[in-house]
Amino acid sequence: MKRILPLLLALAILATACKTSATATPSPAPANAPAAEATKAPETPEAPAAPEAAPAPALVTLQVFSMPANTSGLQDRSYWADILKEDLNVQIELLPAGDDAASKLAALMASKDLPDVVVFKDNTTYIADAIEAGLIESLDDHSDLLPNVYNYAASALQYIRDTVSNGTGKAYAVPTQVTSQANKSGSVTGPYLRWDLYKQLGMPKLESIEDYLDVVKSMLELEPTNPAGQTNYGFCLFKDWDGEVSWPVRLICEMHGVTQDGYQFSEANFSTGEISSIYKDDSYFKKALKFFNKANQMGLMDPDLVTGNFDDYVEKVNAGRSMFQLLSWTSWEYETEETRNSMRSYKGVFFDEERMIISTPPYVGGAGGNQWYAISSTSKNKDRALEYLNYMYGPDNLWKLAWGEKGIAWDTSADGKPYRTEKGWEMKNNNLEFENGGKIADGLNVINAYGLPWFYTNDT
Repeated sequence: MKRILPLLLALAILATACKTSATATPSPAPANAPAAEATKAPETPEAPAAPEAAPAPALVTLQVFSMPANTSGLQDRSYWADILKEDLNVQIELLPAGDDAASKLAALMASKDLPDVVVFKDNTTYIADAIEAGLIESLDDHSDLLPNVYNYAASALQYIRDTVSNGTGKAYAVPTQVTSQANKSGSVTGPYLRWDLYKQLGMPKLESIEDYLDVVKSMLELEPTNPAGQTNYGFCLFKDWDGEVSWPVRLICEMHGVTQDGYQFSEANFSTGEISSIYKDDSYFKKALKFFNKANQMGLMDPDLVTGNFDDYVEKVNAGRSMFQLLSWTSWEYETEETRNSMRSYKGVFFDEERMIISTPPYVGGAGGNQWYAISSTSKNKDRALEYLNYMYGPDNLWKLAWGEKGIAWDTSADGKPYRTEKGWEMKNNNLEFENGGKIADGLNVINAYGLPWFYTNDT
């Protein structure tokens, strides 16, 4: 403003002088007067230089320890890695969690130096211990960097302040899968059978979970090996996700409307509203244990279940080697047009007593699920880690991480609604990768934790 005022003043003086010279009668100059000097126009001050654009932040590698993750290493060669670089200029290095995530977390906490981002799982005691040791940041102290988190997860943050703040009244972690809506798209867990073999058996009626055992045994007799000559099994399982309760046992219980998830050696029956010990003689926990014990006695269990990991399980399921499976989404590579046309794909086959839990109260109350994001207090890239955390709570961001950039697997119609393209259907039906690597949904599944539920980013 100080430079503009002299300019306006000079222009006003010049205008006044011009007006005066146009109306006044000039006096004659003396004969011996020197020639008049040419009038100089006032100099125009230079416009202030435009401020220089702030330099783009340097590429940062964020170390992430995600207890639910099933892979590790630098994630730099995929469509979703490119999206994170484009949007945030960060790349993710996953530290191994594997089948003993709790012990690995304990070692990290003992070192007093957690990686940039931590995803806790199953037990809020981890959060309390990290707060006590001063290892994680108060998110409330950085709310200005977390607009998505405070917009979409306000109830979840308050739940953490009320229950897991060690008396500070602050939120040191934020739950994942925060929503006020129930998932109405159907369950992705439950009894799934090789449909071709079940159909050959005449599709026998199943009244209880125990009825599957004879059916699975008969299916194995029809196809003891797969087309590649590999041995088939009734049940292929893995140990990676075991916690207080083995994950297959928990899922069998949830098929009956009962869960141990978050109840620590107790189980909640959603039909009766009762909470009881898992060690009671008539508990569903013991019912599920007996189910798998009998399956083992019948020779239906994969002998590698004690040592096998998640990757081993996925490999067997995608070779059609498990007659019964609990996680439908793990067989996506197997579910091609060829297997569907030949009826060799897996289909849900449910029993009369089933009372599958679709959404448990912690999810639908806005308090989130049983995984929690936290930021290390010793992170050397704290602001960038917070920026990444905020990104994982943005619906549009999660959509891109699931489906890639617009114009490949998806696009928008004239009215702005997204739809899957022909290329997207081809990729989905034949498990094809993007040109720069990765398959649909890898951007969510690799870390295996995201702020909002999958059904917000699913096109079903």
